[in-house]
Amino acid sequence: MLGQYKKILVTGASGFLGQAIADELAGGGVAFTGVGSKDCDLRDKKAVAAFIEAQNPDLILHLAADCGGIYYNVSNPASILTNNLEMTLNLFEAVKNIKTKMICIGSVDSYPKDASIPYGETSIWDGFPEGTSAYYGLAKRMNLAIGEAYFKQYGVESTHILLMNLFGPYDHFDTLNSHVIPAIITKIDDARKAGKRTIEIFGDGTAKREFIFVRDAAKLIIDAAEKIDGFKFFNMGSGCVERIIDVIEYIMKEMKWECEIVKDFSKPVGHPIKEFELTRMREALGTFRHQDFYGALSETVSWYLEHVAK
Repeated sequence: MLGQYKKILVTGASGFLGQAIADELAGGGVAFTGVGSKDCDLRDKKAVAAFIEAQNPDLILHLAADCGGIYYNVSNPASILTNNLEMTLNLFEAVKNIKTKMICIGSVDSYPKDASIPYGETSIWDGFPEGTSAYYGLAKRMNLAIGEAYFKQYGVESTHILLMNLFGPYDHFDTLNSHVIPAIITKIDDARKAGKRTIEIFGDGTAKREFIFVRDAAKLIIDAAEKIDGFKFFNMGSGCVERIIDVIEYIMKEMKWECEIVKDFSKPVGHPIKEFELTRMREALGTFRHQDFYGALSETVSWYLEHVAK
């Protein structure tokens, strides 16, 4: 696994996806250096340049990001845009003369609001993203332009992975700032602890989302670092699309706390469906057996109940 690389850096290694990547690398006996905000502020160009010069990596898995759920995205558009752009630009600028290979994680939120479903990579530049996550999506979309420009001018190789909705153990669990599955789990647990038998959701729950288990994503990202050269970008998902209402009902059963679902139509719900076209991923990485969605969801709920719920 990744035997062709002598020095590997993982930005955001203490984050949700970062921990899954770190576990996979450690399990495969691969040495790496995790980079957190205490090690280097990736928004600081001079600090990044000095850090990269000292480390001299030949592979960087760039997972660090400023992101959250709908509430966080709507409340912090400017900082989300600038923080994510600065981190990526500073890293590419720092490695342009040492030809470090970059693996950059993007997002389904980069796709235009009116793009046809399933989202195909050729439509990525065809319009403005959906409003609730637009500025995070635009920052991650610009990663593609940055990667292609630095490959053309400096020969920096980079693979850009547009990632579908992640879930799994070690996620950030919060009702306001989390993504959909951890937010649902937290909301049901809050109701359980308060003895309430109702929970409020944004919209009517009929919105559909494709999800990918974080451990599966970690394996595929590492595989991409091993197999892909030059400049490429592609979607990464599982092909498993679920209605939000069905996910809520399953989690309630797993947590043994059935609630009446109160539908709030005044709140933003995002795009009605998010699903990926996965042909490019399969051509680049081959076939992959994903963990069963509901089995992975049960594991996530169990982890939450053991490590987070009080």
